[in-house]
Amino acid sequence: MPARAAYPALLDLRGARVLVLGAGRVALQKLKGLPPGLERALVVAPQARPALRRWALTRPWVRLVLRRLKPSDLKGCRIVYCCADDPQANAQAAVWARAQGAWVCQAGDPAQGDLQVPAQFKAGGLTLTLSTGAGSVSMGRAATERVWVSSAENRASR
Repeated sequence: MPARAAYPALLDLRGARVLVLGAGRVALQKLKGLPPGLERALVVAPQARPALRRWALTRPWVRLVLRRLKPSDLKGCRIVYCCADDPQANAQAAVWARAQGAWVCQAGDPAQGDLQVPAQFKAGGLTLTLSTGAGSVSMGRAATERVWVSSAENRASR
């Protein structure tokens, strides 16, 4: 298999539908990172953590469905986040999503996904992203936090 052909880009998701498989800590993190203006985020999982339930209740664009994923759930989705604790459920969701033409983010195994969500730093109108190429989520997070601290230190010293 050829090497990954990664291409950094920003996606305009206005009016888009996304699906999140799983309703735990990682799913909530992915949901919180979505931009405003989505048509809908469908979260499908047999059960949901209380934190995700509370968060979803205050966002009318999020629909939480407590059951196993069905292929019909993916209709019209542009992105599918596979965040379930079950690797087989994530793999099956990825197959169904790609058959529908959706991009797949495999949270548990980023190298197996079609897209990866990089670490982000936002200040004013500036957005910086940092990717480790699926190498290390913690390294990306640490580097982004360092940029944030450096930025705050620079602002304070002015």
